[in-house]
Amino acid sequence: MSGNSESQGVAKPDECDYALVQEMGEGFRRGTSRISALGTSFTMVYGEWTAAGSTDESPVVLCVHGTPATEGAFRPLGSRIAAEGYRVLVVNFPGMGYTEIDSERCYDFSVAHKAELVKAFIFKLELNRITMLMGHSVGGQVIGHLAADRDLENIVQSVCFVCSTGVQPYGSQRYTMVPYLPYLLYRAIYLPVLGPVLRYLASRIVHSLGFRAKSPEAAVLSIYEGHQIKFDVFAKDLARLGERQIPVLFVYGLRDRIVEPECIPEIITLLDIPQDCVKEYSDEDQPDITFHDDSLRRVVRFKTGTHRLHFKKPEQVLSEISLFLEALRRKSR
Repeated sequence: MSGNSESQGVAKPDECDYALVQEMGEGFRRGTSRISALGTSFTMVYGEWTAAGSTDESPVVLCVHGTPATEGAFRPLGSRIAAEGYRVLVVNFPGMGYTEIDSERCYDFSVAHKAELVKAFIFKLELNRITMLMGHSVGGQVIGHLAADRDLENIVQSVCFVCSTGVQPYGSQRYTMVPYLPYLLYRAIYLPVLGPVLRYLASRIVHSLGFRAKSPEAAVLSIYEGHQIKFDVFAKDLARLGERQIPVLFVYGLRDRIVEPECIPEIITLLDIPQDCVKEYSDEDQPDITFHDDSLRRVVRFKTGTHRLHFKKPEQVLSEISLFLEALRRKSR
């Protein structure tokens, strides 16, 4: 890894409790929306943060979690962004603890299917303008796919990648790339008698790698989700975003143990972000530059940042998001 990072490929346990039940902050509520997608229907469970006086017409920030994770992945940011006048929404994907998997098993846990569910959610809630799509970890691939969707070009105004995965297999994700094994495991955990045993054993392996899921099922499904990632599709999505010059904020840490920082420069190149738009926070969390107000394509890296960057350094990450949103607001006047 670059900088002072330590190449271990796993996360520290104290970094990984974000998917568990926690205090979600002021103004949070959990709602449901019946959506139609993938030839079937889902009761999408979603989280929402709003501040006093906000309405359904408030500008929207829509968040997408990684795996294994839930709405809790955005707990450090949700209420704080809402306090600035935004309506902050975060979907919960099937199998991760809140939204149920469809009985027909049409949903295949791929990035493409996740994007279809979010797209259906956007249309169901009649979100005609999304100020920012924000994705953490694998959620970065989902928001990349959504922002590259021509049906959403006039709806999505900007994207924010927080510790996004790269365009090639990374760290612990390589363990999911063994042909057929993740799929066989996915099918086997629902077998009678043997299934619960396999589910428990596989979930302990995921746990030992430092990941925390809301349930043993979610832990095992994260293995299959990793197997379903299409890195070449993500690269094409990023290239399209670069061609469109969509406003983008990319935030990551140089001590990320899950997604190696070495894979990030390729993403920056695909997004066509200039090198003079890269800010670095030092070991003492001091930034080396200040972005120009008209700069809407930004990279912010933290020398001591981990994969749970927004948990470890919420004030700095929130500041960068707020400054970016303010610059976007000024330009859209």
